[in-house]
Amino acid sequence: MNKRSLRLTLSAVLLAFLCVLALQASYTQANALKLIGVRILHTQEHHGQATPINGGSPALDLGGFSARRPIIDKQRAEGEGQGLAVLTLDSGDLLVGTPLSSAFKGEPDILAMNEIKYDAMSPGNHEFDFELKEQRYKTLAGLAKFPFLAANLKGSDKLGITPNAGFIIKDFGEFKVGIIGITNPITPEISSPPAGVTFDDPVATVNAVLTAQKANADIWIALTHEDSFRDVALLKGAPGLDAVIGGHTFGFKGVVTRETFKDPINDDTVPDAIKDQPTEVNNPNGVYVRAGEGAFFGRLGTAVGQVDLFYDVSTKKISRAVATNIPVVPASKFNAALFKLSATNATGQAVSGVKFTLAGANASGPLVLANPSGCPAPKFGGKDNVVEVTWASACVANGASVSIRVSTSAKPTGATAQFTDGGKDIGSAAAASADAAVATTALDPKIEAILKPFVDDLSNRLKEVVGKTTVELEGRREIVRQKETNLGNLLADVARESQKTDIGFQNSGGIRTSIKAGDITIADVLAVNPFGNTIVKFNLKGADLFASLENGVSQIEAGAGRFPQISGMCFSFDKSKPAGQRVLKAFVGNKPLDPNATYSIATNNFTAGGGDGYVLFANNRTNYRDSQFVDADVFADYLRAKGTVSPKVEGRITEGGAKTACE
Repeated sequence: MNKRSLRLTLSAVLLAFLCVLALQASYTQANALKLIGVRILHTQEHHGQATPINGGSPALDLGGFSARRPIIDKQRAEGEGQGLAVLTLDSGDLLVGTPLSSAFKGEPDILAMNEIKYDAMSPGNHEFDFELKEQRYKTLAGLAKFPFLAANLKGSDKLGITPNAGFIIKDFGEFKVGIIGITNPITPEISSPPAGVTFDDPVATVNAVLTAQKANADIWIALTHEDSFRDVALLKGAPGLDAVIGGHTFGFKGVVTRETFKDPINDDTVPDAIKDQPTEVNNPNGVYVRAGEGAFFGRLGTAVGQVDLFYDVSTKKISRAVATNIPVVPASKFNAALFKLSATNATGQAVSGVKFTLAGANASGPLVLANPSGCPAPKFGGKDNVVEVTWASACVANGASVSIRVSTSAKPTGATAQFTDGGKDIGSAAAASADAAVATTALDPKIEAILKPFVDDLSNRLKEVVGKTTVELEGRREIVRQKETNLGNLLADVARESQKTDIGFQNSGGIRTSIKAGDITIADVLAVNPFGNTIVKFNLKGADLFASLENGVSQIEAGAGRFPQISGMCFSFDKSKPAGQRVLKAFVGNKPLDPNATYSIATNNFTAGGGDGYVLFANNRTNYRDSQFVDADVFADYLRAKGTVSPKVEGRITEGGAKTACE
């Protein structure tokens, strides 16, 4: 079979179907129609996670280039063996989010991607976070053996780079694939590109490229870094596109087509967390995919997306698309100790609990993998080799199955399950299965060797203890972008006290993780504040401050990073009201906010420059001064001076008009 085409007959299709080889049927076509096939392996939202995430949520070691490389190699070889051309693409946000990224600003990541042989990347908004301090974009683009594609980026001379066309055409001999890069059009709002760097409308940009270049390639792909509603708008607004490979927010299972969203496109009709879509689509009218499935899986290098496109040369259209996401689960001591315990209720009645007993191993850290239908979240108990799972009611029907994942001290030699109801045993204990919870990938030694010098260097830098906390400091994305947290209060206090202002102000998008109770190290500080922003202060009228609070709660439903964490003031809001009308009351100190008064504010230079929608900070401020002190350094110095901190949620921010700490 020709390596770059598929010429198969109807009999071959029928044979594959009758043999129930569904996946193989995806790579066949009737009536000897000439197809060209391309497999796209794609990743997004890496955020500096060059090494695995250790024991996160879900309770697995996940991600890391050393585990990603074997997966990409395997899927690439498989695709080529099936006669497909293969592309490996990344949708950006390579930088920011880990101490390794903060210390080396993407160098180890680019070196690993070179070794993996990526074909192209569309830069994300975070690729511009370090730009005001150094020409990092230029350095990384020069280090990469693959192009940074951003057709809508203008002013590349301000980045110190030679402008490129923003697209490439890959020649596979018998056919060609065009790839157009699109960078987030709101990058100036949410990052820090240099003055003079602008970002054009994605739809207009892609259509302009296609008008000039459409005939020069058989398949055209947009490789994007933008919100999902913009990706869908691009697919619908650029009919010459065959596919959009997206990035920037959560991924989803399956394939979106031009017909999936029929209403006018905006950020309300197309959520960033798109629900599951069909994984195989015949005759799709354009294809949109994004690596990952949900809030965690897919981001931070935890999944490789794969979409196979089959292009009918006679109709000049995609005749079939098949999409999947492949978890990146490295072989590790932690993952090797994870086992799945499963049992089916055969007691003849509904029950409210099950007690697993392991042979040859003790267990800890249970997590329900398959909660029975209709059951609420369970409670866990047990000791040593016994794991108990109980529900508030007898919700586990006869015939229902229960599966939990446990971390064990050794490989279990067996397991039993005793179902219970109201604490009483029902029937007799029966055999339960105890299988390896996950399939893991051996780490690639070449990638490990590339990363090792950076990891070793960093470990020496990050061990310094700068303070202690008596409580866990809450910085989880899903919490800190919705409400006041103790870490948000602490960071706002740090800004206010360092600049001796009336108010401290911290955008929640700048808080990247939590800190556990105990010692606080430089590693913890950099994980929380990885952007290298500086602390600034300025004056602002009360009316503009009030309007800025409205901006802060205007996109709370979307979990936007503009939600404010504050010091020296309080406010209450009602998220059920329309955006722009949500702030019910506000105080500075213990007095109501005066719209005619002038207040001094300390924050980071990103927010002060209008980032996260705080345009009034940029446009209406007076007496602006940049301290030139990096926020992470100021935080570390604060901790060194305090020694031990115990911040708490005080009621600085309340909902529904509830009393605040300022009243």
